[in-house]
Amino acid sequence: MTTRFIDRAIRSSVDRAQKMQPRRVRRVAEETLYSAPAQRSLVEDLRSAGEYLISAGLGTRAGSVVAVRRSDRSVAVTRTDTDLTAVDGRSIETAPVAPDGDPVARTAALVGAAVWAHPPALLALAARGGSVDASTSRGLAGRCGPIVSGDDLREPGVGVVAGEGVLAAGSSAVDAVARLEAAERLATITLRIPDM
Repeated sequence: MTTRFIDRAIRSSVDRAQKMQPRRVRRVAEETLYSAPAQRSLVEDLRSAGEYLISAGLGTRAGSVVAVRRSDRSVAVTRTDTDLTAVDGRSIETAPVAPDGDPVARTAALVGAAVWAHPPALLALAARGGSVDASTSRGLAGRCGPIVSGDDLREPGVGVVAGEGVLAAGSSAVDAVARLEAAERLATITLRIPDM
């Protein structure tokens, strides 16, 4: 009886390890890929965008995501638990692009790069049911591109998902953050204009 119990326990452990192995193997392969010298510029782009996002007060260190297109079928994405000011090869994963998949990956594949963050003024304005008044600064409005409701971006711009977060898209990760920053400034100005 004891031998049978031990045998079943060992078999169960082996079965679990085999089920866990593909994820582990994939993670090690991605760490190796993104730690290679050939990927250094991609990692630096993601880190620069992450540092910019955090220093501008547009997102949180571990609650925001930055993604960059690698090919027509995949994007490099920072892991959701990543400190964006310390991005390295271990903090990036490859995500497949699917039409009904993750909006950050989908947008990065279409436009070039995407950022998911939680800028306070844009989210506060959306919570009030308001929208950005682009007429307050045509320069900022031109810099951020179209500001839409939702996460369906097909061109450089900003999509506000009320109660969830904000998706910004640009030709590079830093461009996406710059567009988000411009939209956040417009939202701040809009919030400070008294109702007439």
